[in-house]
Amino acid sequence: MNAIILHMIKASLYVGAFYLVYRVFLSQDTLYSRNRKYILTAAVSSLILPFFTLRISEPLVSEFQAMLSEIFIFYRDDVYAAPEEGSSLIRSQNWQVFVYMSGAAVLALKFIADLAELIYLISRHRRNGSRIIRFKGLNTAGFSAFGHIFINERLSSGRLKK
Repeated sequence: MNAIILHMIKASLYVGAFYLVYRVFLSQDTLYSRNRKYILTAAVSSLILPFFTLRISEPLVSEFQAMLSEIFIFYRDDVYAAPEEGSSLIRSQNWQVFVYMSGAAVLALKFIADLAELIYLISRHRRNGSRIIRFKGLNTAGFSAFGHIFINERLSSGRLKK
């Protein structure tokens, strides 16, 4: 199997395992800094851990053993031939890598666009050095990012405590 695809499968399994741990133990936790640290550590670990392989010194012995009475070995010359250029296996692996990289590129572009929008909101709507930024036009009540609090102007001032 192609090394890139094997790495993607391992990384996906690690992401799934880390997400399961997050959902079970940390999803209801209100210490957001701990949640952020866990999520960042899990993301980095999911990319690094597939590079390590666990090696054992003794082979695993299963409880089920069968005795083979006869073994026939055949040799076919065409089985070990190098794949022809443009074979379906190579094309399918290239297609999988292309789809994966396209998805990663789209998500990276969306992330960059969201960061640019946040920077625009901070630079446009920041008043008097305040960390509270009021905005309008987005379909959200509010959020926090980069040490700023973003509040939609649709909320009445009576609902906000200063």
